[in-house]
Amino acid sequence: MTARLSALALCAALVGCGSVDAYQRAKTAGDRAKSSGRYDEAASRYHDASLAAKSVYDRDEAAYLEAATLVQAGRVEEAKKAFEALLARSPNGTRGDRAAFDRAFLEADTGDERLGFDELEQAIFARPSASSSRRGLRKIVEHEEEKAKGGGLAWLDARMAKLEATELSEDAIYLRATMLRKAERRREAREEFVRCALKHGYPKGSLFDDAYWHAAELDLELGEPAKAVEDLERLLAPREVSSLGQGSYERPRYSMAQLKIGEIYRDQLRDPAKARAAFRKLADRHKTSLLRDDALFAEALVARGQGDEEGACEPMRTLVRELPESVFSGCAREVCAGLEPSKKAPACREYLKARIDGRGPTPDEPAGE
Repeated sequence: MTARLSALALCAALVGCGSVDAYQRAKTAGDRAKSSGRYDEAASRYHDASLAAKSVYDRDEAAYLEAATLVQAGRVEEAKKAFEALLARSPNGTRGDRAAFDRAFLEADTGDERLGFDELEQAIFARPSASSSRRGLRKIVEHEEEKAKGGGLAWLDARMAKLEATELSEDAIYLRATMLRKAERRREAREEFVRCALKHGYPKGSLFDDAYWHAAELDLELGEPAKAVEDLERLLAPREVSSLGQGSYERPRYSMAQLKIGEIYRDQLRDPAKARAAFRKLADRHKTSLLRDDALFAEALVARGQGDEEGACEPMRTLVRELPESVFSGCAREVCAGLEPSKKAPACREYLKARIDGRGPTPDEPAGE
């Protein structure tokens, strides 16, 4: 206790920490009230903290908390004014971006809709690097589409050159491709998804994988399976394998794309050899994928359809040995005569027996299997 009092005395003598204490006391009281759901009290304490703050950072932080807590208290008009005051005082401060977008979102959702969306548009162009800018862009496009069919695309087309000159370029191109697809302009949509992937490639492009995935989907819709394979292979091309031999840098679409390649070779291109190779590639290179057992089973069935008994048995042995709990491991004997099924797997399901016999999926087949 004596040491604490001495420290406080020294602080007061050297930097005049009485005001700092006032800020901290008010801020702490606000945090405590907020955590207890007493939002009105919390907003008042944060206001006191902003007045007592010595640094611009502390002042803006407390002012932002005041505005945000007023929203939680349902005092919307007061919250708007609090955001406005913060922006007027510190437009480029640490809370400037968040305050600008929160103010616009609040107006669009609860007040003057037209004013809110005008503010939102101003914010995304004035603050394109802000964390809320992507959400803002999507909200505007969705709003324009709700107002009129094709409105989202028209809004984007009128502003694409300006958007592509900002940090929102990738999102804008991807959104335009999505809107083109919604308008059933499939060829243009496919080209726009590819343009997105090429302009904003791996590893910086956060939508790179999704863009090529949707391009491949459109290739199939357009009756061009070979192009779909090419787009999926472009998606997979940047996949990095660890130099330490400890795996790879996976993205969610990787194993999905590899499985889809196998399915396209099997179902659309009617090339069983390439289908088997694609399925095996997934099993061998995507060791942590939840689709690994799907790929091994699919490989086995393609081989079985070719009359290649050993080619069907080999992936089933791998399934039983390495993925014993997979639902497919219970079908070992049905695919490969003499191979004992895994005791950890359920008995071979009827829908799987139908698939093995070439009767295709049955009505009771679970989605995704």
